[in-house]
Parts: sequence; structure tokens; C-alpha cells
Amino acid sequence: MLAGIFLALPGLYAQTAQPGKITGKILGPDGLPLRGAVVSAHFISNSASKPAAVPLHTATLSDGSFAIASAPPGSYRICIQTSTAATLDPCQWSSTPPTITVGAGPISKVASFAVEKGHPVQIHIEDPQGLLLANEGKKAGAHLLVGVWTARGLFVPMPIITSQVKSRDHQIYIPYDSPITLSVYSKAFKMIGATGKDVDQRKGDSVPIQVSTGTQTAVTGLYRVVGVNP
Repeated sequence: MLAGIFLALPGLYAQTAQPGKITGKILGPDGLPLRGAVVSAHFISNSASKPAAVPLHTATLSDGSFAIASAPPGSYRICIQTSTAATLDPCQWSSTPPTITVGAGPISKVASFAVEKGHPVQIHIEDPQGLLLANEGKKAGAHLLVGVWTARGLFVPMPIITSQVKSRDHQIYIPYDSPITLSVYSKAFKMIGATGKDVDQRKGDSVPIQVSTGTQTAVTGLYRVVGVNP
């Protein structure tokens, strides 16, 4: 009797551990297929033991289709990254990122998504004395952090799009109709905002932003570096 039980276990394990497959299509904000978008499936949970926390990923074909094979049974969060800065990764920006549940077996789980277009936020940093260039990367702790907090409480750094000796520009795209908070912070650099008020060096500057659908003009901000703390 015991021998029969032990003989049955390998077959049972193979059946429950058999991976599934995730297939689907990614569309752009214009409704057309997106080619070359990176689709990743991040494991969330499973009734059994959790597999290695390594995202499964692939790239979409010319028709926007994708297929992720060998997905262990369980729930996954789907993330979508494109080469276009204006499109938004739902894992980063959505208050409810898309999820799917994959069962055991060779049956595909179909998941199609349309990525959204964001609205530009531009921050100009004036640095008439060239203090950023002279100190960043050369003096310990000399950093200027510019970014936004999403509705989910995630901090997203704002990329630098142009940089000169006496100025730099940051830009990021944010979702419409979503509460976002701009954050400018530095312990090393003394700064003032567009209103002429000093930026608090302990808390930084936080500015709430919410862009309504249909807004055409970019959200802009201006800061000036006026000194360096000893």
C-alpha cells in the first residue's frame, strides 16, 4: 500500500508543477499594435511554494502579439515598457496594475492590454554658478533629486533630458486625472523655487499635480541653485 502511494507521488508532482503560457497583444494609445514593447510577468502569489522571484519577459512582434512560456501556476502582475517616453508602464503608474492568473497545464492564458499616453512635466534647473557640475559625483552627498510620487506611493526619478554647465532640464510623463506629487530635494545644494522661497533642505519641495484629460500645455516648474552647504 505504501509503495503504491510513493509511486504515485512523482506523477502527481509533475502534474501540479506543469507550467502554463501567457499570450496576448499590446496596443498603443492610438489603438495600433506596438512592436518591440517589453512585456514582463512578475509573480505575485501561489497556493504552493513561491518560485524564484525572477520576472518572465519577452518582446512584442510586429502585430503587437507576445507569448511568455513556462509560467508556473499562480498570479502575475503584467508590466509593459516601450521605447517611447510618453507611454506609461501600468506597473509604475496605474493605481491597479493589470494581473492575470495562470493555471497548470499547456493551456494559454490570453491577456491583451492598451498602454496609455502620459502628459509631460518639465522642470528647469538654473545653476548660474555651475555648482551642480562642480560638485555632483565629486563631493560626498552632493546630489539633487528630482522626481514624482505616484498615486500608489512609488517614487519615480525624473530623467535629465538636457544638461549644460549652468542649467539642466528634467522631464517625465504622468497619467491624466491621477494625483501626483512633484519632489525636489537636496541636502547639499541651497535652492529657491519659482516664487523666490527657499527650498527646505530637510524636507525638500513637494508640489501636488493633477492633470485633467484634454490638457494640452506641459506642466512646468523652475528652480535655481544658489549655494552649496559646507
